[in-house]
Amino acid sequence: MLVIAVTLVLVAMPATRTLSEDFVAKIERHNRGVYSNHVGLGSLLVFHATPWAERPDGTVFVDHDAALAARPAPWVLPAAGALYFLLALPLMLRARPLESIMYAVPLVFVALSPAGYYYSFLVLLVLLAWRDGAADPLRLVAMALLAVVGAGGYALELASADMLPLFYNVSIQLGLFFVVWLGLEYVRLAARPTAERAAVGD
Repeated sequence: MLVIAVTLVLVAMPATRTLSEDFVAKIERHNRGVYSNHVGLGSLLVFHATPWAERPDGTVFVDHDAALAARPAPWVLPAAGALYFLLALPLMLRARPLESIMYAVPLVFVALSPAGYYYSFLVLLVLLAWRDGAADPLRLVAMALLAVVGAGGYALELASADMLPLFYNVSIQLGLFFVVWLGLEYVRLAARPTAERAAVGD
């Protein structure tokens, strides 16, 4: 709920609208290019649809013009972002303010596909696993999965210096993590009324 309220307030401010327009223009310029070291849904779709060629040294590459031609239609990523928002909205509305902001994290993956190092902020998801000094078991499972995904990415990097398959596979891993994470959050939401009734009964 906090995400929605903050967004509405910011949109109503003239200075914010100017900054937002500048930001959107920069994002549009960013999205007009294709980069092998970017991680996200857009990059995954592009490099999945583009033929890979192999160099004499065994590394792979894609033709830049072919990659540009393989970019998804302009409506695809906004539609995917809107779909995720609708899926996460029930969780946002029932979450604490800071929790509701963290549910917007997958929108970065879906809509922007930034360079891999920008995902360092995912470590903040660890903060969601604790509440009132107690750890939530399902959220600990999600954080363990995130650690495995991160370790897998580093393992791929150590195994090969070939950047294209590295970031392509990392995009797949991170996308799967967000799907599982969202599923676990809905399991928590479904289990909460049962836990609350048990607490009242005690």
